[in-house]
Amino acid sequence: MAISHLGQAQDLALSPALPPTSDAGSAVDQGIAYLLMLVALAITYMFH
Repeated sequence: MAISHLGQAQDLALSPALPPTSDAGSAVDQGIAYLLMLVALAITYMFH
C-alpha cells in the first residue's frame, strides 16, 4: 500500500500544473501491480 502511494506522490510532484484527465491508466497499473503481488505470493507459498 505504501509503495503505491509513494508512486502516486511522485507522479503528482513531477507535474503539478497538469490536471489529471483520466484515472484509467493508473487503475490498470495498480491492477497489474496487485496481480504481480498475488503471483509472487503464490510462488512463495509453492516453494515454502
